[in-house]
Amino acid sequence: MAAAEGAVAPPPTAAPPPSPPRPKSPPGYPDLCGRRRLGAAVQVLDREIASLEADLQSLEGLESVSSCCQEYVRVNEFVGTNPDPFIHTQN
Repeated sequence: MAAAEGAVAPPPTAAPPPSPPRPKSPPGYPDLCGRRRLGAAVQVLDREIASLEADLQSLEGLESVSSCCQEYVRVNEFVGTNPDPFIHTQN
């Protein structure tokens, strides 16, 4: 069945405008899983802080690097100025 040649097509109907977005309502129950996960993360950070503090305290008991370097320089000066008795030098 063909449409009549002189017939005009009806105008397209306009789609209704979309409704504005609505904010999601909060859940009706407390988010215990999120709290537990955050609590576990805080415990991990507390353990890491305690470990770093223990490392820092152990480093505070060591002598400074400059005194170790001065000792190393003294040893090198001694070795450089005194020949090794086990190595024969050519005369």
